[in-house]
Amino acid sequence: MTPPIVGAVVVDFDGTIVDQDVSEQILAAFAPPEWWEIDLQFQRGEIGSRECLVRQGSLLTQPQADLLRYALEHHRVDPTFRGFVDWAREAGILVAVASDGFGFYVEPMLREAGVEGVEVFTNATRFGGNPSFAFPFGHPICVGCGVCKMNVVLRYRKEFGSVAFVGAFRSSGGRTSTTSGTRWAPWTTSPDRWIRTRVQGGPRV
Repeated sequence: MTPPIVGAVVVDFDGTIVDQDVSEQILAAFAPPEWWEIDLQFQRGEIGSRECLVRQGSLLTQPQADLLRYALEHHRVDPTFRGFVDWAREAGILVAVASDGFGFYVEPMLREAGVEGVEVFTNATRFGGNPSFAFPFGHPICVGCGVCKMNVVLRYRKEFGSVAFVGAFRSSGGRTSTTSGTRWAPWTTSPDRWIRTRVQGGPRV
């Protein structure tokens, strides 16, 4: 087998490991219509994802257990992801998951899919009564995002050298990474096959 050219892979969750944005689907199911106008403000670049999350999350009044049950019943981790994690582990590649969504459903959904032993970086949210929001993986200066995925990548660069990041451009620090010279490439097949191909012989990140 060709030696991998990276030591770690950081993978986005919503829209990557899962085919939809689970946070948005929860909002569509449980929040009043105002959540969409807040989302449009984010899409237009008028607010950052952290402000968007807090304002949208504040509209949710349901117990967190109900929200989690909805996520588990209606959404599934891509069935190829477990195989990819197993393959990466055998190849000596660390796999981490970074999500800038509500976060509380990420680890339960991974466990349900049989994915164990991956590091997870998410926002810390609590719902039911008065929602609370904390950002343990935010950037110390820039507060645009809740989870700074660029910092997660840089953290692993220090330990493992080259790192592959897989995720949605808009929600994953695309502007910053582009201006700093990071190379991006789209996938046109399944995420699992794309990741394996790039990790084995694609451009260094």
